[in-house]
Amino acid sequence: MPNYYRCALCYKDTLRTFYIREEHPLSDQRESITLQLQDFRHLSQLIIYNEAGTTSPMDYDDMLNRCSQLQTLNLEIAECDNDTYISQSDMSSVIIPHFSINNLNITFNFDVFAFKYFICKFPNLSYLRVSINCPATSAIREQQELYFSSRAQLLDLWNKASHIIRNLTFSVHDGYRHNDDYDGDDYKHELLNR
Repeated sequence: MPNYYRCALCYKDTLRTFYIREEHPLSDQRESITLQLQDFRHLSQLIIYNEAGTTSPMDYDDMLNRCSQLQTLNLEIAECDNDTYISQSDMSSVIIPHFSINNLNITFNFDVFAFKYFICKFPNLSYLRVSINCPATSAIREQQELYFSSRAQLLDLWNKASHIIRNLTFSVHDGYRHNDDYDGDDYKHELLNR
């Protein structure tokens, strides 16, 4: 276990904000800290940054379930540039709602199951900020286009959640945003008018 996590464990009785970095949530090292999280009695904010970019929000479910008093979750999953990555997450497992989280700030790679997961997992949100990375890889791009072309499904999910969420921010980031030959505004306009 790295020194950072050993140090954090020394403050498990007083720590209110905990920053977890880089390791994949299903790795042995992350599993070790996940098992300890229930001992952080005053933890109210969890900040997670994953540079690997190969995970979905659902991969953090076990970690969140161990932080019952958590009120704020900031989760950033870096953009995945791997063409072979397609989310393996689905809604087949039982989702245990996390009632105390009321602030969610999340950036993640496009995943067709994520919105349903958010609504089931976080029923008491008062603040929601969602940013989606839509990488320029063919497999994810195809998945993204199919999903957003049936945007009624997405809008229906937001309508179901909107009565409980006071502040909502939603943005989509294209993997092509660094390509001079690509006009992201034209693409978004085309997507919304299908």
